[in-house]
Amino acid sequence: MKKIKIGIASFAHIHAYSYYDCIKKLPDVDVVAIAEENEYSKEQISNLSDLIYSDYEKLAVNSEIDVILVTTENKYHKKTAILAMENGKDVIVEKPIATSLEDADSMIKTAEKTGQKLIQCYPCRYHPTAISIKNEIDKGIFGELLSISATNHGQMPEHKGATKWFSQKELSGGGALMDHITHVADLNFWFSGQSIESVFALKFNLFHPTLDIDDAGMVYLNYDQGLHSTLDPSWSRPKNYETWGDLTMTIFGTERTLTFDMFAQSARVHSDKQSHPILINYGSNMDYIMLNDFIDCIRKDQMPMLSGKDGRKALEVALLAYKSAETGKLIKT
Repeated sequence: MKKIKIGIASFAHIHAYSYYDCIKKLPDVDVVAIAEENEYSKEQISNLSDLIYSDYEKLAVNSEIDVILVTTENKYHKKTAILAMENGKDVIVEKPIATSLEDADSMIKTAEKTGQKLIQCYPCRYHPTAISIKNEIDKGIFGELLSISATNHGQMPEHKGATKWFSQKELSGGGALMDHITHVADLNFWFSGQSIESVFALKFNLFHPTLDIDDAGMVYLNYDQGLHSTLDPSWSRPKNYETWGDLTMTIFGTERTLTFDMFAQSARVHSDKQSHPILINYGSNMDYIMLNDFIDCIRKDQMPMLSGKDGRKALEVALLAYKSAETGKLIKT
């Protein structure tokens, strides 16, 4: 089996640590180098690799590397991914794919021009329950899909140090709506096979009043074949909440209705050593399943089910939601 050598561009995104742990467990896969331009992250990752660059270009030109995982601040996805692809590397990019459709289009065009793979991280598609639901929808067991009601609540990444950029719009592209719309938007596209027709959204700052960023909202999505969907995205969970957040969906069809919580497989732990109970997940590790599939496809020179084009579609929904919230109007595509 061919050994795949990976470079990681930044640990600015909190998901990078989970991805790193998963990659280390994959057979015949090595993390050979890391690049970090986020000053706050450099100290935290000093023990994760023997080779740590101070800029992403040096990572991109390293001829030993096959794949670069891009987990920088959202704004820098474009430049980092394009550098990697232009230097012969396949790219796995954290969501959202970028902060603008223009940047996403540039990334997709570079992938097409260079022949490199541009792969989008949406681990929720790899959850065994989500896969089962998708199979049942495709078999017609739900009948006609009528509506999907979803929540994606979470804790706001701390407004300091390595994660401060999450609440800085110029680096993140937006707040809770940007962070949490795209997962559900991608699942809606995947489950239904329908295209977005219009978006109406509201955005608020309810939980972190000292910050100039949205931390809550409501989103209403209409699709071209009659599906309607609502989404409640927020950074509403306090620091002492028992878990980081949730992703729940209720799917209504003419023949079946189903409700599921993607993180329900967990144990509640109480201890005198902590001020509040915590939840420990024992279910499937979506990140591991996703990355294992990505690497397997790269070995076989195949494209996984998630590409840059999927990332662009989900990003467009988030951007339409912001446009609606800022104008107070229903936005049609």
